[in-house]
Amino acid sequence: MLGYRAPASETASAPRPCDVGFAHLAFLVDDIAAVAASAQAYGFPCPPAMPRIAAGPHAGRHATYLRDAEGFTLELMGGRPAAGASMQALGGRIAFISGAGGGLGAGIARALAAEGVALALADLQPELLRERQAEFDRAGGRCRTWVLDVSDRRAWRDVAQDVEASFGAVSILVNNAGVGYVGAPADQVPGEDYDWVMGVNVMGVVNGVLAFVPAMRARGSEGHVVNV
Repeated sequence: MLGYRAPASETASAPRPCDVGFAHLAFLVDDIAAVAASAQAYGFPCPPAMPRIAAGPHAGRHATYLRDAEGFTLELMGGRPAAGASMQALGGRIAFISGAGGGLGAGIARALAAEGVALALADLQPELLRERQAEFDRAGGRCRTWVLDVSDRRAWRDVAQDVEASFGAVSILVNNAGVGYVGAPADQVPGEDYDWVMGVNVMGVVNGVLAFVPAMRARGSEGHVVNV
């Protein structure tokens, strides 16, 4: 989601970025024509030409801007990337996935393994990591595990250094680890519990980015970060 507010005099073909509000929504859709047609019912005009993107990870997709009378812009990108587009070339990459011991993290690991991605898996629970290691060993995939408290920035740094030195360069970072909290009204939740939730769900993501992205940038090759 990107934000900008365009003056009424500005044409739909020349959107101007700024940092105000949420006046611009961007969507990646399978059927861009159907979504564009549905948007007309909400006051958006018929879409202009929808050219294909020529290069980059979205090469082959169609893209268009729709703008209503108030200057609100809907950006649509549709279709599937052309064969060989860079985001489709997953085989041989290394992915680091936090919270990978079970649930969504384990599911992401399985999906990436099926595409030929080597797995660097992290979780706070060593017993779950042993289960995942055994699972991917049986499947014949390349996998290693690390015990990690994602709220601990120093631990992130140490794990990232070990992964890169002993397993290989990470080009896919999945910040998946997260916790939930239920059972008390907001004003009765202890401050320590707020710290715990924010430490995992917010700072855990920040710590992951700080640990891995500088090396991705330094290599100058393609890298991807997924924050769940």
